[in-house]
Amino acid sequence: MVNLCKSAIAVVCLSLSISACGTYVPGLQEFYDPQNPNTMVDAIVSNVQCEVKSAVQFLILDDQDAVAEAAILGIAQKPSLTWLKKWAAQVTLTLTVDEKSSLNPGVSLNKVLENAVTKFPNGTVTTAQSSSIGFGATVSADGTRKETLAWLIDFSRFTDPGSLKLAKKERDRLYEIARETGSSTIPSPCSNQNGILIENDLKLREWLYAVMAPAFPQGGIVPDYSGSLASEAKASKKDVISYEVT
Repeated sequence: MVNLCKSAIAVVCLSLSISACGTYVPGLQEFYDPQNPNTMVDAIVSNVQCEVKSAVQFLILDDQDAVAEAAILGIAQKPSLTWLKKWAAQVTLTLTVDEKSSLNPGVSLNKVLENAVTKFPNGTVTTAQSSSIGFGATVSADGTRKETLAWLIDFSRFTDPGSLKLAKKERDRLYEIARETGSSTIPSPCSNQNGILIENDLKLREWLYAVMAPAFPQGGIVPDYSGSLASEAKASKKDVISYEVT
């Protein structure tokens, strides 16, 4: 903010405000990390990767737990989602960066007038007077940058017995936190992994449980659910199951 004023009979004041600069292609890095433009992109991609991985692992683990609980009750039940381990997720991530600039100059002309004198029975009162005229303008610019990333997440890489054993420890720890806090949902295992600005829950686990419900006996099983999905994909020539978040 710059203010220029000159004391005289006619006083002119100039106020100038400038913010950002949108006349160039904006970068993907944050203001505190000017040397590495890939830091934020890496953090976002890692967060999405983590959410997909944990959602699939927790779903398969819950499926295995259901089989174990059924066995305790004397019910012979096979895992419902063994086929999911052979699947993969095609992820498309669109990053949009907006850089906006604005210039808001303002000029005011103040003219000092003669004091007004008001007479009263017990004396006089002098009142200062002035007139003012203001002028203003607004100029803005906007720069936009959009990048699209796509990659394949192969579920078989993290659904092997060793990976699921480690995931079970993490899931049980988060379940315990939810019980202690009285929460109906478990915390995200992907929070605060790449800085305080990457704090997100894409609801992937919630979505996977919903679309996989027909595969579970208690949900009204669809015979050969995985085969039905594969047939649908072949017939429609589209992704079997899709999920989009903006």
